[in-house]
Amino acid sequence: MSLKDKKDRVDFSLLGTKRNSSERRAGAVVSTVADDAVPTVPNREPRTAIGLHAASIYGDSEIRRENDLLKQQVRVFEGALPVKHLDPLKVKGSKWANRMEESFASAEFRALEEEIVAAGGNVQPIKVRPIEGTDEFEVVFGHRRHRACRNAGLPVLAMIAPMDDASLFAEMDRENRERADLRPFEQGMQYARALEEKLFPSIRKMAEKLGVDASGVSRLIAMVDLPREILKAFASPLDIQFDWGNKLAIAHTASADRVLEEARRIADERERGVSIPAAKVFSRLVSASPTVAAAPTELTGTEGKAVVRYGRGGSAKIHITGLSKAKVAQLDGLISKFLESEG
Repeated sequence: MSLKDKKDRVDFSLLGTKRNSSERRAGAVVSTVADDAVPTVPNREPRTAIGLHAASIYGDSEIRRENDLLKQQVRVFEGALPVKHLDPLKVKGSKWANRMEESFASAEFRALEEEIVAAGGNVQPIKVRPIEGTDEFEVVFGHRRHRACRNAGLPVLAMIAPMDDASLFAEMDRENRERADLRPFEQGMQYARALEEKLFPSIRKMAEKLGVDASGVSRLIAMVDLPREILKAFASPLDIQFDWGNKLAIAHTASADRVLEEARRIADERERGVSIPAAKVFSRLVSASPTVAAAPTELTGTEGKAVVRYGRGGSAKIHITGLSKAKVAQLDGLISKFLESEG
């Protein structure tokens, strides 16, 4: 048979396919590959010892590379606290919280509530610690943000960290002192409660732990320890300034009856609707004790400004600026009449 005749008898369209034994015996080739199919390189497992060893080395290097990447990612978050949204009803206020209830009725707190509602929650997370044996948490700091979320029925975003009582108190105090709206009376309440709970053995030890001045802590606690009558003389104890507490305590110690009587008189006036500024309340209370200097009183008029400073023993110094000669003469007459009326 010629080559040409053999060519005509072979079906080249089936070339390249697998053949079963009968097809091979018949010399036929069956193809199932489409004309436009793209040939691929089979994924062969290594069969030799060298191939297996090379594959093992490659696999180990891939694992090491992935481990290095994971370590880098972990280092980025090293020291970070877990942050998650919590049910505000499962978050409890700390027993050392220094916020009085009236702080949650202020215009500042209402503005904070509106801001949190508008944002759909607190953007700045609070900090909490787990309460052992429960699924609840205790606020370390962020009581106002927690209250705002609770009032609005929003989950509260919180950092979670276990810690002991002393560490909780120290963190709370540090965060509180950095706030612009901190009230001395609230801070004093926190320090007084820590001593009552025997969290620290003394004011000095507490000041050392917190890194604050012991005399300042003492003054704040003295403010909280003022008699109830003196505190009620003010529209709110939150209005009492830092420097006032110690002077009020000294005045009460020196002349308790006179100071308490004046405090009750001021409270009665307030109940009758008389508006008395906090500075005036302080001045009246301290002036009730002849042994304590009162706060200076400033008076401003159209032609000058006067500052009156009261000293111990009922003394007073008046400094006036901007007076004309006519006003000086008028002042002399007024002082003369005043002294005559005093007898």
